[in-house]
Amino acid sequence: MPWVHYHPFKKQIQQKKDQKNQQDLTLALIEKLPQHATSLSIWEAVQTGDLQAVNYHLATAENAQRLSNLVDADQGYTLLHSAIMNQENSLDTSRLLLFYGAEVDIYSGHNVLPIHSVPLYCPDPVEHLQLLIHYGANVNVADGDYWTPLHYVVRFTKQPLEAMRLLVRHGAKVNAQDISLKTPAFCLLANGDYAKELEWLITNGASPYINGLLLDSTTGIARSGSLVVQAAKYFRVACITWLLIQFKWSDNDIEHAIYTANTQLGRYGYQTIEKDIQQHMPMDKTEAAARATVQALRHYLKSRDMTPSAVNRRTLMARKISLKLLNRA
Repeated sequence: MPWVHYHPFKKQIQQKKDQKNQQDLTLALIEKLPQHATSLSIWEAVQTGDLQAVNYHLATAENAQRLSNLVDADQGYTLLHSAIMNQENSLDTSRLLLFYGAEVDIYSGHNVLPIHSVPLYCPDPVEHLQLLIHYGANVNVADGDYWTPLHYVVRFTKQPLEAMRLLVRHGAKVNAQDISLKTPAFCLLANGDYAKELEWLITNGASPYINGLLLDSTTGIARSGSLVVQAAKYFRVACITWLLIQFKWSDNDIEHAIYTANTQLGRYGYQTIEKDIQQHMPMDKTEAAARATVQALRHYLKSRDMTPSAVNRRTLMARKISLKLLNRA
């Protein structure tokens, strides 16, 4: 057996390095800030991203920790929530507040924590998430609807993969279910056609077979539905192609997905898809995606007696390619 060098404390050593790095960044930031009085209140300073004023209030406070944890009486959010919600110098403002003692895991009046707010307000949330995790943020903490930070990241981040990796690396549960039983994979499909990210999520432990409650827009009744139904709801052609190739789905799943796609198409004012469309007919992006989705599902239904590996991959991928061609028109 070849010799493999293994360091039992590698993770702890890396954590210590990360902690020192965050500490050094904060101290370097404070050293650059001028020390003089300000006419702004600490709330105004945080909301405008005035780092000098924020640091002045905290550095001269009788109790900096208490000051850094002030709560807005009307909305119930803290200074840290406010820093995240306001784009100007958001990361450095958060860095100062946490350095002086702001609580990282404190709920707002809307049952949302700072780590939930980051993907909502920060276009590139990775550094902010790293900062909060460094100060002990719980990567599996749930909001009032049982959404975890991973639910938020995959739902609201435009390029979510790096943030997904960060959270999962720190222990985020990929199969956590919200109040509607949806896992983060459902939220990812609601966000966009992220086939690469979906594959990564499932490869790292997310189950494709956990159902969530999906609202039927026609009846107004929630019904249990699979990931393939969620993909059909939003016409995620790349994702649904990958799901159909990789996994076995029941007739009920596929029929539910076709029904859902047709229902959604009706909401957009289009006719439902009763048969394959002639490729020369004009259509917009939404209708093209819907038709590509339904055609892929119908092809799978015809091949239901075959194993997933035996499904005609070229035909399924052709649906994706044809969609790209149609979108150029």
